[in-house]
Amino acid sequence: METVALAGVLAALLALAVVLTHRRRVRHPLASAANEALERDLPPGVGTHLERAPEIRAVERRPDGTVVPVVRVTLGVADEPGTDLVFEYVADVLAALHPVFADERLERYDLEFTFGPDGLLVSRSSRRVCVPAEVAEAAVGDSNARALERAVEAHPEGVGWLESR
Repeated sequence: METVALAGVLAALLALAVVLTHRRRVRHPLASAANEALERDLPPGVGTHLERAPEIRAVERRPDGTVVPVVRVTLGVADEPGTDLVFEYVADVLAALHPVFADERLERYDLEFTFGPDGLLVSRSSRRVCVPAEVAEAAVGDSNARALERAVEAHPEGVGWLESR
């Protein structure tokens, strides 16, 4: 009986390892370079609200050939951050990723921000910002987070600070 239970536990652990390994696999060839740029340019630590370096969750290729990098930004703050702070990170992420995706036809950048407590009974909150390619192109090199926020919100396909599903 103990052998069967042990075999069941081992099988469950093996299945979990396979699932986690599959989730970590990055399929787009530029995703590794993008993650390296994010780790280099936006490291977590003293003087930052980042819990860890932002990371590429996915690089989606649309039927028309355009690309959408999806970036996860995990903030180590308990409450919802202000949009000034959020758009400072948006500008920094765009600056880090722009050289990596310079030769791609981009539709937009999707940035998913998570924040707040995380535990057994409560999960982190999640919000997103979608930056259309033209806005991102114009924003690179300009560190004005407020202007970036206004440009995103003024663009018909921009999403300023929307609650994620």
